[in-house]
Amino acid sequence: MTDKQPTSIYDMRVSNQVYEQLYDYIRRQPNRVCLADALYEHDFHCEMDNRGNIYFINNHTNQDYEILLPAEIGSFACGTKLQAIGSHWLGRQTEPNYIDDNTPVKCPLACTMGRQAPKLVNDCWYNTIAGINNIIETEKERDEKNQETFIVKDCLSRATSDNTNPDVIIVHTQQLYDIPQEQHEQKKNTGKASRMHKIILDPVASTSTSQKTTMKAEDAKMSGETEHTKTNTVISTESTHPPTLLPDYGGPIFRHRQASLRQLDIRDNTNNLITPDRWYSELRQGTLVLFAATMHSYVQKEPGQRSRKTWQLVAKSIKVIDRSNETIEPRYKVVLPTAEKRGTGPSTALADFKIEKKMCSK
Repeated sequence: MTDKQPTSIYDMRVSNQVYEQLYDYIRRQPNRVCLADALYEHDFHCEMDNRGNIYFINNHTNQDYEILLPAEIGSFACGTKLQAIGSHWLGRQTEPNYIDDNTPVKCPLACTMGRQAPKLVNDCWYNTIAGINNIIETEKERDEKNQETFIVKDCLSRATSDNTNPDVIIVHTQQLYDIPQEQHEQKKNTGKASRMHKIILDPVASTSTSQKTTMKAEDAKMSGETEHTKTNTVISTESTHPPTLLPDYGGPIFRHRQASLRQLDIRDNTNNLITPDRWYSELRQGTLVLFAATMHSYVQKEPGQRSRKTWQLVAKSIKVIDRSNETIEPRYKVVLPTAEKRGTGPSTALADFKIEKKMCSK
C-alpha cells in the first residue's frame, strides 16, 4: 500500500475556488481596474512628462491608472530578483557599480498564473498580457510615426524558451532604499547662510538655580516622551529600517551613508504590514498575491547612443492572498572582487598541467 501524496498548495487553491473568488472580486471593482477587461484609450490614456516618460490616467476617475493584478510569484530562474541588490548591475571587476545613497534599487518579481488554475482565470491572465502588449505596440507605432526609434525593453517575459507568447509579467517593487525625510531637510538646509542675531544676556537669569531646575525638568520630560514613543512604535509605510534587516545586505558593493531601508506596502492576508526581514519568506515562489500597480515607461537618452525606452509595472502595494509552502530560495551577500581572481576549477588545473620530460644520460 503506497503512502498518499500530500495535496499541493495549488490543488488546494483550485478545490477552494480561490482563483475564481479573487478574479470575481477584481472584475466587480468600478473604473475598469482589471486590465483584462479594460480598453486602452477608452478606459485609460497615456500622458507624457517633459522628459518623454509615459504614465497613464484612468478616464473614469482622472487619476493615475492603478490596476489590480492577481498573480503567483515566480522563481529566480523565472526572473524574480527579490534581494538586497534588486536588479542592480554590479559592473565589472575593474569598474564596480557601487550602490550609494542616490542609487535607485528595485526588485523585479516574475509573476505567473496558475499551473492548475481554471480556464477562465488563465484566459484573464492571457488578456492582461495582451493588454500590456497592446499598449507597448501602440506606443511603438506612435514613436515610428514621429520618426523616433528606441531600444525597447518591455515588462513581459517567458517562463520557458518553448513558449512563443509571453506568459510572465514582471512587476517591480518601489525603491528599497532612501534617505529619511528629516535627513533630506537637513541636507537641503546645509550650507545656507543666514543673518545671525546676538542673544540678549540676562546675568541673573542665566545663573538662576530655578531656571536650571526647570531646564532639567523639561529635559526629563522630553526624555520620558522619547522613551514612550520608542515603546509604542507602530510600523507604517512611512517607517524605515536599518538595511541590515535584509539578511543578504552587506559587502563592498554597498556604500550607503545615510540611506535606510524603506517599509514597503507589503501586507499579509490580515492586512498587517510585513517587515523586510520576512519578505523572502512571505513572498517566496508560489505565493498568491494581489498587486495594486501603475504602468510607466522611462526614456534614457545619451549623446552618441540610441535612446532606450523601458516599460515597468510598479507595485504601489502588495497583498498576500494565499501563502506558499515552496522552499525559500537562498540569497547570498554579493562578493565583488576588484581584481581578477585565479580560478580553482578543472579548466585551471588543465591549463597548469605540464609533462616534465626526463633527460636520459648518455
